[in-house]
Amino acid sequence: MYSELWSQGLRQGDVVGPIAFPLLGTQFERVSPSESLVDPPPLDASSKIIVPAKASLVVIISHDCEFNEGKRNKLLVARLQSVPGHYTSEQLKALRESNDLEARVTNQLNVAGIDNWMFAPIAEVFDTEQVANFGTTTPLPMKLADELLARKHAELVHEQRVLFRKKLAYFLGRDAEDVPQDKKQPRPAPANSDAN
Repeated sequence: MYSELWSQGLRQGDVVGPIAFPLLGTQFERVSPSESLVDPPPLDASSKIIVPAKASLVVIISHDCEFNEGKRNKLLVARLQSVPGHYTSEQLKALRESNDLEARVTNQLNVAGIDNWMFAPIAEVFDTEQVANFGTTTPLPMKLADELLARKHAELVHEQRVLFRKKLAYFLGRDAEDVPQDKKQPRPAPANSDAN
């Protein structure tokens, strides 16, 4: 799965970290500037949101060419996390084999974990299989690329990176049926509307 020889820069599928990875949930702390201790700031005032974070290993989601100098000001990463403990050995096998999306589809087998990619253990980094959860994809400033590169633990061999890319593309671009017209409703009024 992993290459013995590494590229000079970051590549899609690289395992890096740990970094302070944002834990986006339903609880945030909002900080708004105010010139009054009595009046709340107006709704259109800019504010800062404090998001909790946890030290986590991450996987590079951005395509290799995104790291060309000056091309982008953001790069994408996804959290690497433990495989759910309740999975049976059959489910783990299906998840592992679903890294090869085309083989599963060709053999008319269910694609397990369309939202993740399973990584084999990396000596002295993690000793059990982990999954990159595509649903946690988060942008980071491109200026952090060198820091991430310094914390790189593994690079996928080319064939695995191609499989990784195909599964990620499937997750992001899979077809879905639209909601039937008779199930649609008129657009509701905006939440901050004064209309009653």
